[in-house]
Amino acid sequence: MDNSHILKISSKFLLFLILITPSISYCQLLENDLQYTEDEYSQVDEISSNLALESMLYDASGWLWVSGQQLEANNFKLGSTVPVISRFNGKSFKSIDLPINAFNKNAKVRLIKKDKNHFYVKFFQDDLIAIYELNVNLLEFKEVTLPNSISNNFVNNGLLASHASFKYIEQSENHARIYQINSNNEFIFLNEINLIKNINELKYISLPNGFILSNDIIGIHYYDHSGNFIKKLEDLDFNGLEILPEENLFFDSVFYNNNVVYGRLRHDNSYFMYDEKTETWNKIVINGLINDSSSTKYSKEYLDAKGNIIIEKVFEGRTELYAYTSLESKPLWTRTHNFEMANNPIITSRDFSRSFVLKTNDRILQFNLGANSIKAFLNEYSIRSFLQLNADEVLVATDFSGWFKLDLKDGSVMPKKFYINGNRIPHPSQNRSFFYHDEYIWSNDNHGLLEVNSNSFEVKRHLDSLVITSMNQDEKRIVLADVSNNVYEFNKKTKLVKALVTSDSLNYQNFVFKKSTIYAATNGGLVSISEEIKTLYQPSIIEDQPMIAIHYDKNLGLLLGTQSGKILNFDEKHKAFTTLYEDELGASIASFVRKGEFIWINTFAGVVAFNYRTKETFRFGVNDGLSHYECNRYSTLLLDSGNLLVGTLRGVNYLDLDEIIQEKQKNEIAVELKFLAMTYFDASKNEVVTNYDLTEINSFDNISLSPVYNTMNIELGVIKAENVKSYNLRYKLNDNKWTHIENNFDLNFTNLAAGDYKIEIQAIDKIKGTLLGSKSLNFEVPVIFYKTLWFSLFVLVSVVGALLIYIRSWKQSRDSLLKNKLLRTEIEYKKKDLADFASNISRNQQWNDYLIAKMEEIKEAKGRKKGAALISLEKEIKEKNSILENNFEFQKRIDVLSNKFYNSLIKRYPNLSKTEVKLCSLIRLDLDNHDIATLQNVDITSVYTSRYRLRKKLNITSDTDLNIFLKSF
Repeated sequence: MDNSHILKISSKFLLFLILITPSISYCQLLENDLQYTEDEYSQVDEISSNLALESMLYDASGWLWVSGQQLEANNFKLGSTVPVISRFNGKSFKSIDLPINAFNKNAKVRLIKKDKNHFYVKFFQDDLIAIYELNVNLLEFKEVTLPNSISNNFVNNGLLASHASFKYIEQSENHARIYQINSNNEFIFLNEINLIKNINELKYISLPNGFILSNDIIGIHYYDHSGNFIKKLEDLDFNGLEILPEENLFFDSVFYNNNVVYGRLRHDNSYFMYDEKTETWNKIVINGLINDSSSTKYSKEYLDAKGNIIIEKVFEGRTELYAYTSLESKPLWTRTHNFEMANNPIITSRDFSRSFVLKTNDRILQFNLGANSIKAFLNEYSIRSFLQLNADEVLVATDFSGWFKLDLKDGSVMPKKFYINGNRIPHPSQNRSFFYHDEYIWSNDNHGLLEVNSNSFEVKRHLDSLVITSMNQDEKRIVLADVSNNVYEFNKKTKLVKALVTSDSLNYQNFVFKKSTIYAATNGGLVSISEEIKTLYQPSIIEDQPMIAIHYDKNLGLLLGTQSGKILNFDEKHKAFTTLYEDELGASIASFVRKGEFIWINTFAGVVAFNYRTKETFRFGVNDGLSHYECNRYSTLLLDSGNLLVGTLRGVNYLDLDEIIQEKQKNEIAVELKFLAMTYFDASKNEVVTNYDLTEINSFDNISLSPVYNTMNIELGVIKAENVKSYNLRYKLNDNKWTHIENNFDLNFTNLAAGDYKIEIQAIDKIKGTLLGSKSLNFEVPVIFYKTLWFSLFVLVSVVGALLIYIRSWKQSRDSLLKNKLLRTEIEYKKKDLADFASNISRNQQWNDYLIAKMEEIKEAKGRKKGAALISLEKEIKEKNSILENNFEFQKRIDVLSNKFYNSLIKRYPNLSKTEVKLCSLIRLDLDNHDIATLQNVDITSVYTSRYRLRKKLNITSDTDLNIFLKSF
């Protein structure tokens, strides 16, 4: 829908729920007069509470819609209104956006059901009209193009609907045209017809062979399907017509019921049924309907979605309603309201047999019809216990208002009076138990035990100093507990009392007897008292230890009702507890009895029928006819008839157990929690959308939001037959605690952190105390890319890659520099080697020159001198050769012995030259510089220079002993 064509209806148009508690006195229940509760849709508006309704109806899914005029919220001018269309979501009415070009501000708006998913929306003011088609599932409007002749001086027009057949009439001052509207909203011209005035009051009905138009001006006109006039119906067309009108004969209403056409004539309010075969109208008498035309101010008929019908008859000062599934059968129910409804009431329903909504006198009321199988009495009193006197009569004890005799047959009640020695005494209160034996009723009040003569109600008191908090009894004894947590046994025959437990820390709630053992439900667990010995048994779960109710069943054994909402079974042999039933609402168990396979459980949130074999559960609350949802302790009685009495905080409830189950199964209407709208980021459209498509949004399993638009808005609704009750919604996100929503059915999640989410939503009826339905939805908020693991990995890989490239480049540069350095060093070494080699050549040359000189001397020598010189030279040559041989051998041994040292040294310092490695090995042997110079056949200054260079290559300082350092390898 284009936002530029939307009128934002004021948000102050909200209609909220107010529960109206009915005032019901105890009286006889008449046939077909159902138990009911009455609620009111309250119109709360800061400017005006007046909403002039034009229409009210349900769509096929069960949502209630209203339309009308509302005073404009920001305009105080008299008569300034805006048209409004609203849908009730189970909690409040919410208005929808309307197409802005459809109307003037003061226009009226009316809804007409077209088909399963669509309404016709008619905007009208004076002689102007606009028609739209509304898709109720999408909240989308589509304008319906009216015939072109609408601008041709037509001064009146109307949209007529009957049984999924639609006609459109436009009228000028001289003639009128009628059109058929097909499913595509196309107008098919049928014919020009006789002048019809007062179109708004025109009645239209589609027949198999044509259609009828009727009002007080034209009477009753019959047309074929092409719009050709057939005839005007006269009195002879109506079989059984007794009273003739003074003027025109015309229908005040005409309608379908079970595919049969009925009409009600205006002048005498008589009903006629159309016979399709004979094309005649036959008078009928409707069962149970009072038809007094002289006193009836007006009548009206309403149909529900199932075809049931309500006939409304308004008399002076009262209004009567009659509900039928068929006008040929007995009424479903009848009701009399002691007020006169407004001239234009509206009634609608999904099912008239269960509830209906009534708009009258500026109020919208909901009537929830209870079941015939539940009847309520003494609704003004808190009920405590029962005693069946005979087949029809029951003695009822209230908390603070005494005892009453209740006649279940005629519903009458009679308060009982009490006497001591013939003198009237105040009525008893705080009763805990009844027992009847030998014409005496044994009970209690807040001043001890009572022994009451069942005929004279003469009272004898016993133990009148005790304030009794719980008790049970049989023919011989009464076991009771007082406010000080003492437990006593009272002998009815001897009137003697025996203390069983004194000043206990436990609070005793109730007792049962099993042979010689007394079992008691307490706030700390199960207590057994046998031969004055007390034993405490506790469930392992602490929350289950406070017990309220106790009952012994011959089939199921010892059963205990807990404050936590469970029924526990106690195994007397193994002294162990098992859970038989757990209440879905956690409602405390007040009392319970068994009939057949069903345990009837009175809880603090209604009555539950629990089939202990199949685990099937039915819950009954106020909407089913109970006078109050909270049941009292001690106040349940299974009657001899097999039916049940239940006492609540307000009233006695009589339950026909067989019928109530059958009726519950038959009339159970689905209760659904639905998504009505969602606002979220739609990735396919790359934008934030508000989705009203009920089919689509209720089929969502998972939604992926935008990392930037991390917000989710959800509007919810509850579909029920009883729409006006006060519902609670609660939700939890992931594993968080449940959060209750008190004021509306909207959920807003903003600024959600990245992650996966699951939202669970539950709707709970606060009045009935039932879980209405649940919904769940998964959605995710993706991580922004620069915060994702992939981005982090990308950055890490990029950084590592760049670092590796840098390291590789640096290493290549370093290796190149090192290589160049090594080359330069090698060149230096080569130069040194050359210098040493040159020095060695020079020494060898010197030695040669020395030999030559010696030889010259020997040549010149004579005699013995010559021989001596030769011997001396020979000795020098031998010594020189010996040094060279020893040096070579020494170098070989050093290489052999230092092989491991060489490997370790070269591995750590690969840039050392062979000469430097040799030098290291000689230094490691602790040779001094002179020896090294001799072994290397170099000058001692060369040794000093080589040691200095070696220190630099080994990267050691002058403080480090070179000999010790080299020995570490």
